[in-house]
Amino acid sequence: MDKAVRAVESRELSQYAAARVYRVPRTSLWERLKGVRRMKPGDQARNFSAAEEDYIEQLLLKCPEQGVPLNKAILRRIIPTLASTKDMPERRKKFTDFWHREFLKRHPKISQRISHGVSRKKARQWTPTTREGWIRLLSDLHCSGGLTDPRGIWNFDESAFQVAEKVITVYALRGTKNVLSYFDGNDRELITVLAGGNAAGEILRTLILFDGKVFLTSHFHETSNRCHIGFNSSGVMDNATFTSYIREEVIPRMTAEKLTTIFLICSTWNFLSECVKSDKEISVVILPSGQTGKLQPMDLRVFGPLKKYWRDYLRKLTLTPTEEVTKQNFAAHFVKNWDNFNMSANIVSGFVASGIYPFNPEAVCQAYMEPVAAPVSEDVPLSVANVYVSELEKVRVALREIHLLNEAAVENCIEFVVRQAEGFVPAVVPEKLADDWHLSVMGAHNPKKRKLKESRLHAEAGLIATDSKVIAALEQREKEKAEKMKKSKKTTARALTDVTNTPQKKRFKMAKK
Repeated sequence: MDKAVRAVESRELSQYAAARVYRVPRTSLWERLKGVRRMKPGDQARNFSAAEEDYIEQLLLKCPEQGVPLNKAILRRIIPTLASTKDMPERRKKFTDFWHREFLKRHPKISQRISHGVSRKKARQWTPTTREGWIRLLSDLHCSGGLTDPRGIWNFDESAFQVAEKVITVYALRGTKNVLSYFDGNDRELITVLAGGNAAGEILRTLILFDGKVFLTSHFHETSNRCHIGFNSSGVMDNATFTSYIREEVIPRMTAEKLTTIFLICSTWNFLSECVKSDKEISVVILPSGQTGKLQPMDLRVFGPLKKYWRDYLRKLTLTPTEEVTKQNFAAHFVKNWDNFNMSANIVSGFVASGIYPFNPEAVCQAYMEPVAAPVSEDVPLSVANVYVSELEKVRVALREIHLLNEAAVENCIEFVVRQAEGFVPAVVPEKLADDWHLSVMGAHNPKKRKLKESRLHAEAGLIATDSKVIAALEQREKEKAEKMKKSKKTTARALTDVTNTPQKKRFKMAKK
């Protein structure tokens, strides 16, 4: 390029000839001769200074720690508000995708992640005390031999499956609000499915529960006895159906030489009495309240992929109108997909992820996704020159020794001083702004203590329901319930007797005679 420029300036060659001889772009040669310099991506004037962008970065990192992370739509509303305080053209106050991409490149700490929605009530229940109590319970089971044999560690869970995919993406005329997709059957039909397996990968026959009073032949069509068909009046799992399934399918398949452990969401007296009457040593463990979605093997690795597989299967059936899933043939279609789905590997992976087998306390601690603090940089805060490092260190020592501040408070003070030196003093620090955003989104927490219901077993940190003390308490509760029912029947009978012996009734009987 330099030779081509000298040849043109000395008038030895024309621009066209110099570009062809020295093999350089003619446009670049013309720009070089005219003094025009193209701006590179990093040469554009930034909308915000380095200190201001660091403030935005700290805000984006502090909000996830409060459980209220910001997304692109919210950031699109924050940036123009910050830009309104600066003297810049209106066209540069807009939040564009280009600025967003370049901002993420300049701040590699930040990346767009998929958030996981968690109920605040459930998150409050999973406290360090609850976590330690659950780990202690699993440790006691492990020491007693309840978590040593994978063939004796079982988990059961139920879920509802649709007979038709009601919401799918289709092609239609632009602007159409309602696109109808017809199918046969009831649009509110949900079929209850109960699945179970052990840590060794052994899978039992699935319980498919229908609503009705009698069995229908169509329910068994093309199932080849690969599923357990049940029915009741509501189509929802009840005590009698679950206890019958455990008696017929589960207990005969228990082959563990030592203690057999069953992990459940909740338990009933009928089921516990069935386990106690069994000649096998069975321990029923109730999972911590509200945390089954992260601690139960079936929820972790089985039902999520299985439901996605089932939805894909329903979408494929739209290409073959002759085949359609209805209530009558649901069992046949479900069994076909159940056989194709790799259930054994998924249930084994679920036990590993939950930390139950092999017993792993670290997996239990990581099972519930908690907000992760932003990584602390070891560099000098912001872009402070090295000549000020010693002075800042003196300020740190004074804040620690004189004002007795902790490390977090010291670094916040240093950061505020540096920002003021660079000419950017935020009205609110990122930590306070994140707290205010948390209150505006979630509201203030009312630390009111909730009373425990006496009708249910309290399993905040898990519970061994087959323990002798629990069984004794349940027996006492059942006895009190029976006595209460007996008294209620006597009271009702006495009230009926009083009604029939009233003077009006006596006169009516005498007149009738």
